This record gives sequence, C-alpha cells and structure tokens, in this order.
Amino acid sequence: AKLAAEKPQSAETGPVDAPVANEPPSEEKPAVEAPPAEDVPPAEGVPPAENVPPAEDLPVELAAEKPVGEVPTGAVFIMSGFWEQEYLVQSANDDGEGRRSISTALKTEDADLQLSWTTTALEGGRYTITDSSGFYLYAAQLDDGEGRRYIHTWINGGAAEEDPQGIWLINPHPAKPGTFTLRPSNVGEGKEYMYVYSGEGDHRIFSWMSGGDASEDQQADWIIVAQE
Repeated sequence: AKLAAEKPQSAETGPVDAPVANEPPSEEKPAVEAPPAEDVPPAEGVPPAENVPPAEDLPVELAAEKPVGEVPTGAVFIMSGFWEQEYLVQSANDDGEGRRSISTALKTEDADLQLSWTTTALEGGRYTITDSSGFYLYAAQLDDGEGRRYIHTWINGGAAEEDPQGIWLINPHPAKPGTFTLRPSNVGEGKEYMYVYSGEGDHRIFSWMSGGDASEDQQADWIIVAQE
C-alpha cells in the first residue's frame, strides 16, 4: 500500500491501496503453489511456448540485444512471453489516488509512451522500473483475496529506489535467453513473482503470492530488450 510511512519524506503520499474497480474475473490458480506453465489451462488462442517469437523475429525496435543472462538497463521494452507480441503497458488514466493499472497489450501508434520503461540497476541484483515521467512500478500491499497481489505504477512522486515497494528482483530465465522473471523484493520473502492474467478481457498484471518456481510458469516469462 502507499502508506505515508513508506514514502520518502519529501514525496506526496497516497491513501492505502484499495482494489481497483472492474478487476478481471479470477483465473484458476492452485491454492498453494503455482503449477508449471504447461499445467495452467491457457485461454483460447494463447500461443504455446514454442511459438514465442525468437529474438530475430521481434520488431525492428527490439533488435538490440544484451549478452545472454544480462539484464538490459536504460530504456527498454518489456514483453510478455505468454501473450505473443504484447507489451507491458500502464493505463493512460489513474484511479484518482495515485495509481495506474498495469497490463499487457499489442503495440499501437499512440501508446509508445505507455509501453516504454527504464530499468535501473541497484545493489544486490535489485532494480527499479520507471516510465519516462519517473512514475514507478510497484507491488501493492493489498491483494484480491485469491492469491493475486495488485501491481500498479505510482504517480504521486517520490524516488523508486527509496520505496521498498518499488524495488524488483530480476533474474534471467535458466532455459530461455532474453527472458527474465520479476519478483517484488519487499513482500513474500522474495518468493512471489509477477505474471500476466490468462483469462479473457484485460491481461492484467499481478504478483502470484503462493510461491512456486516462476521459471516453470510461462505466464511469468518477461522478454526485456533494450531500445535502440
């Protein structure tokens, strides 16, 4: 949650996180541990893992590559390894209390600012993820009661590196070059992981709270590529 005590003293503070209206219907997840990706029943039309485009098939602006295993920093695109050609984006509008929702979507000509991110390396393998305005990706304290923690961008000021909720653990996928898993560093003892909703409607982003191996869940695959 965006509690006053958790924000830098110089930043404006927002109210306690509340569920965002119109959350998508809950997809089925196990009560205790996230299953391997092949056991998660994908929505109709979801491409299998082998159809995730290799680096040479990515759009031209994604051609720049980093050595295998190195997390790209600076201006990047973040794409879902589950939904083909869908980018991590934030909504253009906020909820009136300092939060914008996060989802994946196909690229459109008028959405470039919403799909561009900057990853910044901190010490100890930790990173911040911000947009061009300095708004940062963070894991809320509240969840939907079914194992999903809300993920938003915080737009009411403050530095991501000074907010524990805005710091992420990014690790290379052990079997998929250019693919990474993202974990919020301040909750779940580092065992939660960020994943994309697999049901119909908005492909919202959550943190799966019940643990499991993120590298075995295709919904948790994220392709991070430096912008040219």
